[in-house]
Amino acid sequence: MKVALTGATGFLGRPLVAHLHALGHQCVVLSRDPQRARRAFSPAVAVAPMDRLPPCEAVIHLAGESVVGLWTPWKRRAILASRVAGTRRLIAAMRELSSPPRIFLCASAIGLYGHRPGEELVESSPPDPRDRFRAQVCRAWEAAAREAEDIGARVTLLRLGNVMDPSGGFLGGLLPLYRCGASFMFGDADACLSWISLEDAVRLIGFALEKATLGGPVNVVAPAAVSQRALAQTLAVRLGSKVRGRVPARALRLLLGEFSAALLDDQNVVPQRALAAGFRFAHPAWRSCLEAMFGARDGVLPR
Repeated sequence: MKVALTGATGFLGRPLVAHLHALGHQCVVLSRDPQRARRAFSPAVAVAPMDRLPPCEAVIHLAGESVVGLWTPWKRRAILASRVAGTRRLIAAMRELSSPPRIFLCASAIGLYGHRPGEELVESSPPDPRDRFRAQVCRAWEAAAREAEDIGARVTLLRLGNVMDPSGGFLGGLLPLYRCGASFMFGDADACLSWISLEDAVRLIGFALEKATLGGPVNVVAPAAVSQRALAQTLAVRLGSKVRGRVPARALRLLLGEFSAALLDDQNVVPQRALAAGFRFAHPAWRSCLEAMFGARDGVLPR
């Protein structure tokens, strides 16, 4: 099918375009800088300006202001507006087509669930009881995306966990610290961190595109979360370092403000709907992902 994508030049978008092309789909990259986007992809991938949505059968919306950095009032407005207003503009463009797309996949995040120690979180779990900023953004983003249902589209809400790959995302941000010896756990060492390999994130989005019954929220995470302790210790071993200690939650909150929740929230999120639909993970556990990225190594994975 013909698929239009926003955010296609990013960390997740580029391998997703390659994956969809390999599956036989025709991809159209929507970009604010078409010349830059054309340099990023092969001639087989079409590029169009962001404000010129071409006729297509599906739209995958990944674009949004980066959440990395201090959440100043300006940053918070930019994060929210880029997601909510950007989604509504895209749906308005879909509505203008003589034959609107029948499939709309829109990014969201597990930040919706908030800090939930001791809970197993599935797609039907309620949002953050404290209704902090991350949850507010995700709820507003998903509500905006659901407006595409008014034009008859199947709307799938991709609740992304921490995507793991050395090339970027959550892990890409940690590796420089580990390589210079700053190997620390964040907050509670036993807190769960829900993650997914880049390979599986791309494959699961492609699966959701093609699975006609997979509408509504989908947790894009691996089946087994990893603890802060296991994450720090296994990465330190692979990078020839050692864990230097633990950065207290209070110190991170003072340093990073509310953005620290992305590092501290205890979330055991389960991809219940993906598993029920028959998706098979290449890396269902942290050990498999770690070995794929850094090679096999003997030893027991810390709990």
